[in-house]
Amino acid sequence: MPLSINRVKCTVCEKTHGLLLANIVPYSQVPLHDQVAIISDASTPAGAATMESNPAIDENNVKYIIRQYHHHWRQRTITENISLQPLDLLIRQCFSHFDRQLQISV
Repeated sequence: MPLSINRVKCTVCEKTHGLLLANIVPYSQVPLHDQVAIISDASTPAGAATMESNPAIDENNVKYIIRQYHHHWRQRTITENISLQPLDLLIRQCFSHFDRQLQISV
């Protein structure tokens, strides 16, 4: 099903920005809640529960998400004391501290 993305032009920076729902991660086909579940659930083998609930996610997606999180976001979230749950608070804190969403592109 196609997704229509509204675009707006900022009067301050004069750039065009796409308006996305909070659970959509730019440049990724894996929704934010699945990415957070993969990152949070280190006790299960490589996101097995998430792969079962979403057949579009495979082991390569899981490995990539974990690797990107550790490389780009883990230290930032620890430093700013940002919890991965609840999602709405995670989104607000990432925008507040980093001016962007927790984004792990796949």
